[in-house]
Amino acid sequence: MTTIELNAVREEIANEILTEKNEILLLQIVHFIRTAKQSVQQPPCQFSIEELKAEILKSEEDFENGCYVSMEYMRAKHARV
Repeated sequence: MTTIELNAVREEIANEILTEKNEILLLQIVHFIRTAKQSVQQPPCQFSIEELKAEILKSEEDFENGCYVSMEYMRAKHARV
């Protein structure tokens, strides 16, 4: 075999190895995503839409009635050490 033929064979083998590694990596990624989706037991949102709307309305009423604490007060109360 000539050097050119050997280089062609080497490149072909290298490409096959890379393709196999890519396939293995892709399968690992797909497996990770599938197991991550299955492991999520609780939806990411803590409120339903109705509960969220009710919470927002309550917060707006509290603000209008003066039932809130300023950020300056909270920073003074919980000063960093």
